[in-house]
Amino acid sequence: MLNPINALQQLGLLQDLLKDHPQARNFNGTLPLLLKVLEKKGADQYLLQLGNQVLESKSQKNLVLGKTYWALVHKSSVGATMLSNLIPQPPILAELKNAPLKLDLQELHKILSQESKEVLKDYQQQILHHFTHATTRQDFLFFGNLLLSLQHEVASFVITDGHKESLVQFKKGGKQERLEFYALYPHLGPLQGVLYKQEGICLSLGVAYESVATLLKGQTDTLKGFSRIEIYTAKPLPEPLFSFEENLLDTRG
Repeated sequence: MLNPINALQQLGLLQDLLKDHPQARNFNGTLPLLLKVLEKKGADQYLLQLGNQVLESKSQKNLVLGKTYWALVHKSSVGATMLSNLIPQPPILAELKNAPLKLDLQELHKILSQESKEVLKDYQQQILHHFTHATTRQDFLFFGNLLLSLQHEVASFVITDGHKESLVQFKKGGKQERLEFYALYPHLGPLQGVLYKQEGICLSLGVAYESVATLLKGQTDTLKGFSRIEIYTAKPLPEPLFSFEENLLDTRG
């Protein structure tokens, strides 16, 4: 089984590098920002929380109160804050900080470095133990979704690195030499990709924003250990390999 640890390490480092990029230090930067909709002020006017700031902005897209989005944020010629390319964030993103089970990259490396027939077996047993001993509804849903994910042959992990959390999912392709993945990185937005062997380890990476793809292409020399790198803007948008459910049981009858 291909081990994706190197790709995750490199993408994490790249996220830190890009968020301090000169083009990303102000509202007219090219990286998506995280925002939360606090209030609707008018037909297309909203009160938003952007980091530690609260501001008003217009959006032609109808926004849902309380929901979080990635968005490109710009200042107009008259100083108004404008939003574009809004993408709803999966609910799981807001829960990563309080996730009851987080792994660092060393722990993930240990799990994925086992013999192929044993890969994820210990992880599944660990999840099952936590699931059967869950004391809160949130923990019950979290571990239940991890188990459902494995039943769909998708391994889902919450990764912590330097007090930053991200969600990563892996699914083995038709061959041992191919591994699909999906990831949520706060400063890059949703990602999808494939690791495969072809005269070395190759990486194909799809991102949600063209501006992010442009910045990543300009930094590919910092991604070490790959014989070939392809970066593109994904159409349609990257989708989870497994979507976490808000209810594990169908009680509708």
